[in-house]
Amino acid sequence: MFSDTDGDGEADRDIPDAIRSLENIRPVWEAGERLASRSAHDRKIKTYVDSDGDGRVDP
Repeated sequence: MFSDTDGDGEADRDIPDAIRSLENIRPVWEAGERLASRSAHDRKIKTYVDSDGDGRVDP
């Protein structure tokens, strides 16, 4: 985890302050709740297909 004490969206240092597993990180917000609270008209859900598993978006 990196600190951003001045709030500019950039890490203060190149070295993390702490290393934590994903199980121990508390989310800032939950996407499902935010999507459910919006009307269907206002939602935009974007995804991509990588059918060959090469890490690139397939056309």
